[in-house]
Amino acid sequence: MHVPEAKVEKVRAMVADAIAKGELSSGDTSSLCGKLQFCLSWGVGRFGRAAMGALYRHVRARRPQIQLALEMSLNFLQTALTSLRARDICVKATSRAAPILLWSDATGTSEGEGTPVMAFVARFPGGTPSPSDPVGITLMHPRWVHGFSIASPQLIAELNARKQQVGQLELLAAAAAYFSLCTWLSNRDVIHFIDNTAAVAGIAKGYSTKPDSARIIHAYHALNVRMKAQVHFEWVKSEANIADLPTRNHFELLREYASTEIKFMVPPISDWLTPDETVAHIPAKSFGKERGGKRVNRGSK
Repeated sequence: MHVPEAKVEKVRAMVADAIAKGELSSGDTSSLCGKLQFCLSWGVGRFGRAAMGALYRHVRARRPQIQLALEMSLNFLQTALTSLRARDICVKATSRAAPILLWSDATGTSEGEGTPVMAFVARFPGGTPSPSDPVGITLMHPRWVHGFSIASPQLIAELNARKQQVGQLELLAAAAAYFSLCTWLSNRDVIHFIDNTAAVAGIAKGYSTKPDSARIIHAYHALNVRMKAQVHFEWVKSEANIADLPTRNHFELLREYASTEIKFMVPPISDWLTPDETVAHIPAKSFGKERGGKRVNRGSK
């Protein structure tokens, strides 16, 4: 699937015209929001929605003048439209491998909760490549991996000041799973369980009214433009979330499952980035080599 170039250029022209005039009426803003959502959704999924907050707010603005936040969003979206590419969507269930199960969790920053910790746990079905496979060998039984990290004061300082940061840390833990496992989640079906309803809703729809949450969500969706994982986000009770164990320093069950610990990579949330710029923060080997226009991942036939 792809968006015709003529349609994309028409939307880019609307954005450029608004920036040049320095104003955008409520009606034109509403129309532009719809056109941008159409182009981005068909071209790059949820990527870019997090940057549309200023546009949504401008729909209700009494004055048409473009303020700095809206101008920055328009400039970003103008660039994002140049990143659109054709998407391949497979509708034949038997042509894809069994889904990877993923759980993520984070503890909060309230007084008495101690140092906040973020973690994820992933289950790879047997017969498919996973990080714990010996080189050149694909094991036939399910494998488990996990990663966890303390949320440093420097990381907390990047978030908006508030009494409780658990929602933002839940989002960071969820996004970190993909930055940490991008090699093995590329072009795979993933069922991702999160025990925080706000985090599930935000990352699934690609948007949040909270600026720091929006930046984290954006980082994930920008990465997934290239990773092309088909992800279904689902809420799960905390008692049923296995990722709750490493955040509480409980590893007995993970040891029983012979889970392999891997490096926990926090996504870059300090910049609004295009898909290609986001990928520049990830080692090239993480995506495998490309031969003849097709991606070849480690362990694939």
